[in-house]
Amino acid sequence: MDPTITAAIITGVATLLTALITYITIIKTNRKKKTQEKANSIIIQPKDGYKIIGFDLDGTLLRGLEFSWTMVWDFLGFPEAVRKAGMRRYITQQTSYQEWCEWACDQFKEKGLKRSDFKKITENIQVTKNLNEAINILKNDGFIVGLISGGIDVFLYEKIPNADELFDHIYINKFLFDSNGLLTGVNATKYDFEGKAIALEKMCTENGFTLQNSIFVGEGFNDDEVAKKAGLAIAYPPKGQGMKAAANIEVAENDLLKILPHILSK
Repeated sequence: MDPTITAAIITGVATLLTALITYITIIKTNRKKKTQEKANSIIIQPKDGYKIIGFDLDGTLLRGLEFSWTMVWDFLGFPEAVRKAGMRRYITQQTSYQEWCEWACDQFKEKGLKRSDFKKITENIQVTKNLNEAINILKNDGFIVGLISGGIDVFLYEKIPNADELFDHIYINKFLFDSNGLLTGVNATKYDFEGKAIALEKMCTENGFTLQNSIFVGEGFNDDEVAKKAGLAIAYPPKGQGMKAAANIEVAENDLLKILPHILSK
């Protein structure tokens, strides 16, 4: 065969092979990209279902009080009518939640509320039994644990000083104090009342789960909405009528370990 023809054939075959290899490489790259995109879009669905749990604070993890804010009002000697007037303005949407909290703190500031006062304010409050043990068991089982409260952070840290270690997420009103310990203001939570459900969903989304994978444990009237949205709601203790109606399970005994059989996989 003519050497020129042979060379042309070899060149043509080489060109075809190069094109084929390029085509195969492109196909593989596209398949890998689509597979990765599909994997990224999949939300984790654990076999045992629940992996996110949110807890209320006042009346749930802390006992001996109904609302932490009310305890401050009472400690400072305010008439009940003043406190209720402020709440009424919020409930009737005359003020925002932030404005309501700021108004309350303005009243507290006039009375000279100090950080050191909270030892006295909280002295008769008890932490629910076996809190640390129950939370650690949940975390060892792979749960993401959050605190979702419309209460006051000072109550939390007075009674549960290791709260930052126990909880992966904390949503609560934060009181601000100056260098002399005097109250100066408040960073109001965005996650009270209907906002509690938003906080629980936020925890789920950030960790690759849905609300169906979530549990909420509470007892107050501001827990009704989040109880309706959670995959499982536990009234602990079964107190508020709305929460009781929304809850799937009621646990009356003051022992946090008692909720675990309803949660953990067998």
